[in-house]
This record gives sequence, structure tokens and C-alpha cells, in this order.
Amino acid sequence: MMNFNDLRLTNKKETVFLPSNLRCKLSEILAEKRPDIEQASIGRMSIIPGSEIYKQRNAFYEKYKDKFSDSIYEKDYPVERYEAFISRIEPEQIFEKVKYFYLGKEDKEFLRWDTKASQSCLTKVSGSDGDVVVLPLDCSKFAAVGDFETLEKLNFLINEKELTEPDIELIFSAIRLKDRERRD
Repeated sequence: MMNFNDLRLTNKKETVFLPSNLRCKLSEILAEKRPDIEQASIGRMSIIPGSEIYKQRNAFYEKYKDKFSDSIYEKDYPVERYEAFISRIEPEQIFEKVKYFYLGKEDKEFLRWDTKASQSCLTKVSGSDGDVVVLPLDCSKFAAVGDFETLEKLNFLINEKELTEPDIELIFSAIRLKDRERRD
């Protein structure tokens, strides 16, 4: 049974780097189960090569990559797919809690939550490496027509600007692209 009521908090914010889908799931579940805990993240597309956070991620990866042994995130999972999770949660507890989300070892409550949470999401799989982008948009209302990179950028924009599904609906109800022939 997933338990997030026993989290130990530190006096200062800590940065932990996690595989992107684990970071997303942790953020979503904490927002639901522990909205009192302030959290932030830095997505992998925002981690610029050579930046301080880039160097921190690489150092963290080298030190902690074994934390995910015996899972799909073993030693060969690329560092480029790790994202920053920032909170006051004790780092070791974060590693304990994300074990609820490992493929093949998921907690039953998490599986129910994940099924419910992902039913209405719009997804696109990268053709090159099997990576997945999940947009928080109802797939019964929207269709993914762009390529993977475009949808990844849209997902970044939605998160960065904290856009909601009604915001996206408003945009599409207010404007549309002109036909290409008419624009020329």
C-alpha cells in the first residue's frame, strides 16, 4: 500500500535526479496525496549541456545509478532521460517511494491510480528510441497530429506556463491556422 504520510522533510530543498517518467509519476502522486509538500522539477529538455544543473545531474547519476538496479532503469538507462525533482523530502525516502512505480513491481494502489490517471492522457511514442511524451489532455477531445519533438515542446510549454485543458480549448476555439495556399 502506498504511504506518503511518513515522509521526512529536511530544512532545505534537495535536488534528486530521476528517470523522467518516475519523476512525473512522483510529482503527480505527491500533488494528489501530499499537496502540502512544495515541489518543483526541471525537465530534461530544460537541462542545457554545460549548465550547472547539467553537471549536477551527471555527478548525481554517477553516484546513484545503482539505486535503480534490478529495474528497467538499470545502469544503462541514459543520463539524458533523468530530470530534476526539487523538494524538502529526504533524498533516501524519495528512492524508497519511487519503488512503488517500477514496472513489474508496482504497488496495487499505484496501478489503480496510474490506470485512472492515464486514461484520458494524450500520448505519442518516439519512433527512434521508444521514448513517450504524455500530454495532460483528454484523448477523446484532442488528437496528436504533430511529430514527437513538437509534442514534447508542447508538453514543456503546458508545464512551464501551467496551462490547463480549458486553456488549450480556449486557444483552439479562438484561433486556427490558415490554409497554406491562402497564406502564400
